[in-house]
Amino acid sequence: MTSPNQANPSEGLANNSLTLSPPEAPSSSVDDTNSTISLSTTFFPGADIGKDRSFADVTLCSSDTVFFYVHRNVLTSASSNCFNQLLPEYMQSPGLQVTPISAAAHSPTFPESHIHMNRWGSPNVAYDPYPSEEILPIIITLPEPSTVLNVALHVIYNLSCAKNNPDLQTLSQLFPFMKKYGLSQAELVQPMSEIPRLLLAFAPTNSIEVYTIAAANNLESLAILASQYTLSVYLWIITDQQVLDMGAIYFKRLVFLHMGREEALKRVISAPPEYHFPTPSCSMESQRGVIRAWSLATAFVLQGGQRNSSAQNTPVQGPIQGITAAGLDSIFSPMASSITCPECVTCLKTRVASMLRDWSLVKNTI
Repeated sequence: MTSPNQANPSEGLANNSLTLSPPEAPSSSVDDTNSTISLSTTFFPGADIGKDRSFADVTLCSSDTVFFYVHRNVLTSASSNCFNQLLPEYMQSPGLQVTPISAAAHSPTFPESHIHMNRWGSPNVAYDPYPSEEILPIIITLPEPSTVLNVALHVIYNLSCAKNNPDLQTLSQLFPFMKKYGLSQAELVQPMSEIPRLLLAFAPTNSIEVYTIAAANNLESLAILASQYTLSVYLWIITDQQVLDMGAIYFKRLVFLHMGREEALKRVISAPPEYHFPTPSCSMESQRGVIRAWSLATAFVLQGGQRNSSAQNTPVQGPIQGITAAGLDSIFSPMASSITCPECVTCLKTRVASMLRDWSLVKNTI
């Protein structure tokens, strides 16, 4: 049976947080009727997030006031700058004895004497002012939202965050977060680990954005896989800021990929089908009609014309370097239906098969 002030664990899962009402104040002088705190559904007091974990002795508070209960030894071992110098030096002493506190300590009824206010008036670090008697877990307020902090902590603890379905903006903010708080990208984000896989899932619809993130953070494997999806968009949509983020090398590689495929396409489709020996029913003049039809199809492709994959098969415009072998086949193969000479049809099919084979061998990644 659930009491009125007891949280339902299934609530708040969509926001990666759990909203709880604090326990009643021991004194009636404090009115906390409408006071609530939001806790992470993964990093909460008593959460089972790995073996050999002590109690949570650090509480991180996001900009949208969601609390994450984490462990000092995990943060300090993952960070090279004491979590952006937010963890006091004395907290890193291996012999330090820390006493846990309950979630009620973060409610409005928690004694203000335990909260150390910085010069801006925000509780960056809360601790017992008399460490010889007792040291309480510290509270660190971060300017990042809970969505970014949630993904970052999952990476630090080597946990999967796929269940939270982080969006592309959240994933892109993870890398500046890691640099700011001294987290090693090389150690925590391995090639084709979960974070690159989550980013790659956005590549079909946000190819330039994903490639930019990969290039800016030197994720070579992700950049290679994402580059093939950029072939379906024009390079002029890339902004100046994205070029700066990519860097000269990755931007040059992307431009050369597009230019190289465009030149390769011209070579692949330019040669028409071969002539066959004239027959009574198919003269050289008749065969020139097939050559003219091939030339028209070639001009259609080189001007960006493609066939829609829908049932109507209507012409659409797109970058020529992004056309697929199936797209070329849909343009050149239908020509056979209007040719009456069997030998001309054979020559056409042979040329189309050769063209498709050559185009499929052209490199489609950086």
